[in-house]
Amino acid sequence: MTHVQALVLRDGPGVAVETLRADDPGPGEVAVRMVGSGICGSDLHVFHGVSEAASPPMVLGHEGAGVVEAVGPEVASLAPGHHVVLASTEPCHRCDQCLRGSFYFCSNRRTDPVHLHDDTSPVPSYAGIGSMAEWAVVSAGRAIKVADDVDLALLATVGCGVLTGLGAVFNTATPAPGESVLVVGCGGVGLNVVQGARLAGAGTIIAVDTKTDRLDLASTFGATHCIDASNVEVESAVRAVAPAGVDLAFEVVGDPALLVRALELTRLGGTCVLIGAAPPGAELTLPARYFMMTERHLTGSLMGHSLPARDVPKIVELYRRGQILLDELVGERLPFADWQRAVADTESGRVARCVLTF
Repeated sequence: MTHVQALVLRDGPGVAVETLRADDPGPGEVAVRMVGSGICGSDLHVFHGVSEAASPPMVLGHEGAGVVEAVGPEVASLAPGHHVVLASTEPCHRCDQCLRGSFYFCSNRRTDPVHLHDDTSPVPSYAGIGSMAEWAVVSAGRAIKVADDVDLALLATVGCGVLTGLGAVFNTATPAPGESVLVVGCGGVGLNVVQGARLAGAGTIIAVDTKTDRLDLASTFGATHCIDASNVEVESAVRAVAPAGVDLAFEVVGDPALLVRALELTRLGGTCVLIGAAPPGAELTLPARYFMMTERHLTGSLMGHSLPARDVPKIVELYRRGQILLDELVGERLPFADWQRAVADTESGRVARCVLTF
C-alpha cells in the first residue's frame, strides 16, 4: 500500500489536496506513477459543480500519462518502466455496440474497483482514472503503452483533448481532401480539430474564437482563416470565405446558440459535428422542417469515436514524425501544488492546455 497526494472533490468543502492510501494492483491491473495530468473543459465543469459525471467524494482528473510502477497478476502486456497514456474507455470488443464500431458506447463497460482510500472509506476516481494524483491503479486495458522517447507531460493531453479533436475529424466527419471546414472554439480540443483538418487535406479551415492568442495558435495548427468573434460579425466573415457555406462545421464550445449558427453556416447538405459539452438541461431548438428542406446533417462526437488502444499509438507516432503539434498545445506546465493557478489559467483561456506535473 502506498500513500499518495490527490486532488479530491468533497461535498461542502469543495476541492483540496489530500493524502490517500493506494492499493496494490490486483489481477489484470497496473499501478501508474503519474507524470502529467491535463486540465480540460470537462474538468472545469467538475470544479464548478455542473458536471453530471462526477459526485463527491472523487479523485479528479481523467487526462494523464505516467510510468508503470507495478503490475498485478494476469498482466502480460505491460511491465514496470513502460510509459503509458491513460484512457477513460476500455471496450469489451464483443457487445453489439463494439461490433458495430461504437466502442465508447460499449454495453459491457468495466466498472473498476476503487483503489484509493481516506481514513474511513474508499474514494472513487473520475472516469475510472483520477489522473490528478501521484498514483493511479487502473485496469491494464486503460493503460496504453507508448514510445518511451516522448515527453510524457505532453502525452498527458493525448488521452482526451487530442484524441477527441483528431477523432472527431478522422472517425466522425472524415472530410475529403479539398473540403472546407469551420471550427467554432479553439481551445485544446478545437485546435486538434484544426490540425486534424489540416492532416486530412482540407482546402479551407476557418477558425472562430474570441481570444486572439487562441486564434494565433489556430493559424499555427493549420487554420487558413481566423475570425475574432469578439469584434467581427461571424456569419458575414465566414460567408466572405465560403459564400455557399462550408462542407463541415465543428462546434467545440457546448453552446446551443453557437451550434445553431455553425449548422446554418454549412452548405446545403453539409454536416455539423457537436463536440462541446453543453451545460445540463441545455436545449436545442430548430424548425421541424429544417433538415428535410436543407438536408443538412447534425451529429455528435463523443471522445472522437476513438478506440484508444488503436488511436493513441498512432497519434504519438504522428507527433514523433512532426505531423501534429503537441509542444505548442501545452502552453503551461505547473507543479501539482499549483493546481489552483492551473485551473484559473485554463478557465481564462490564457493557455490552450495546462498540464499539472508530478
